[in-house]
Amino acid sequence: MDVTETAKPPPTTKLLGTCQQCESPLPLRHPQPGEQALQWECTQCGRTYLGILLDDWPAEFQGNVRAVAPPAAAKPSSPLETDLSRELDAKITQGLSLDLQPRGRPFAEQVQSHGAKPYDARTQRRFIQLIHRTTEQLRGLFSTLAMHGAAQLDVADSISRNGLSRVAEDRDLLVYVGATQSWGDFPARHAVRVSMLAMSVGTALGWDEQTLLNLGTGCLVHDAGLLSIESATDVDEQQLSDDDFAEIVKHPLLTFELLKPYMDRIPAAVRMVAYQMHERCDGSGYPRGYRGSRIHALAKIAAVAEVFISLVSTRSNRPAMAPYEALSKILHDTRDGLFDPQAVRGLLNTVSLFPIGSHVSLNDGRVGRVIRTTAEEYDRPIVEVWRGDEPPSNPGVIDLSRRGGLAITGALAGTGS
Repeated sequence: MDVTETAKPPPTTKLLGTCQQCESPLPLRHPQPGEQALQWECTQCGRTYLGILLDDWPAEFQGNVRAVAPPAAAKPSSPLETDLSRELDAKITQGLSLDLQPRGRPFAEQVQSHGAKPYDARTQRRFIQLIHRTTEQLRGLFSTLAMHGAAQLDVADSISRNGLSRVAEDRDLLVYVGATQSWGDFPARHAVRVSMLAMSVGTALGWDEQTLLNLGTGCLVHDAGLLSIESATDVDEQQLSDDDFAEIVKHPLLTFELLKPYMDRIPAAVRMVAYQMHERCDGSGYPRGYRGSRIHALAKIAAVAEVFISLVSTRSNRPAMAPYEALSKILHDTRDGLFDPQAVRGLLNTVSLFPIGSHVSLNDGRVGRVIRTTAEEYDRPIVEVWRGDEPPSNPGVIDLSRRGGLAITGALAGTGS
């Protein structure tokens, strides 16, 4: 039976369709303006959705969802409100602007496979130059926005396009260059690195080119508002005083004030990424303390990319965390409900359980450096290997997913950004 023929929602509404995780038909539709949507849980897999129940669907489909008791209202992380934030909050509350559908073929089909090959030195130098150049471009954009000058937002779009082209050329190398090397220049360089990693994760999750560009651009502009906060530094947020943190949580709203003259040129998905990437699925994030079903799918990807980059970066008040330790923390926080499991699976697919750039020990006594991932085999990446303390000029390369008896026994201390 075609369930869409049975449903009779108002002509201006849109069905949610099937569950994004288990593909069970959902007897739900998007709310119309002014309607109060409820949170529903798929009874097959537990994924949650915000919508209006279709009462006239057959009973066999009504059982595919159950209502979720609404959580106690969380106090917004930031009391600051603007016209733009009120508009966004209204759309989020109504379940609008959160739906995300593919707009083309998966971009992953364009990504070159390099197998068990080492990085090309010339390409690596070019990628490093790209990070430097785009950081300068973004810093210029941020400065113009902060001075309320005539900003060229096309700069951010161009950076995203250049970054996505590099994802297609050699995703593993871009992750290594972008995610494991930190050169300061906060927040512009941080935003560039987050953007590159987020687009790589989104590629692993099967998103199309335009969706990935929106993800990348949202990550690029999200920290522009930090330039409006005098106390904003590269200090780890966990180490900030209550007063300083109260200022920092305003920056997503301040970003939108800086972007206000250009809002008609900014896609809805870009806005949601920039506004929500510091939210957490358990409601502990900012600026509004939204929970999972009210956080845009791309913002959930941006969140795990941003946290990973933050953890492996040296800050003025702490050293960088080793990539393996950073990923372990993210996995622990995911079990505690902070991050979206699907987004974290995309991160694992992109960096592996022993993240790209990590030095590891093998069960045959050799040591190595992780250089490439092997799809779903998170703990069996491709590694350069050698014996002794220092790698030779041309170390051997082994695909652990094809070597059943060889395995990583642990990450070596002291390998990070």
